[in-house]
Amino acid sequence: MQFANPVPSTAPAVDARLAPDYYFRSECLGPYVARLLEGCSSVFGIKAAMAADLDAGGEQLREGQGVVEDGALLHGDVIVQARARIEAGAQVIGPVLVCAGAVVAAGALVRDHSVIGPAAESGSARRSPAACWPGASS
Repeated sequence: MQFANPVPSTAPAVDARLAPDYYFRSECLGPYVARLLEGCSSVFGIKAAMAADLDAGGEQLREGQGVVEDGALLHGDVIVQARARIEAGAQVIGPVLVCAGAVVAAGALVRDHSVIGPAAESGSARRSPAACWPGASS
């Protein structure tokens, strides 16, 4: 029995999981996130870049204003972009960025240096600093 040995490729393998399109549709992103992704070597660099912007004051993050319902508790710098919502009963301790179209649900606790990504939903189990992206509900 003969076996064919494949010729090894000299081209580096490209991991599709590093590309933003693997995680979300680019048309769902706000202009700030789209610009930020252009400067990141992979999608995994975005949280560090956003956290650095939050520490610098976050002026470039303020694209419109989202909704903060009465009864939501905000502490520190909390940036709520256009079409985003923080529901009554949620507690957010800044600096935090809630991106366009995201929802922080009643009962959620979002801690400092967190980024709730475009169109993501953060529920009552959210308890630690992290990035949360579309399709990832907690």
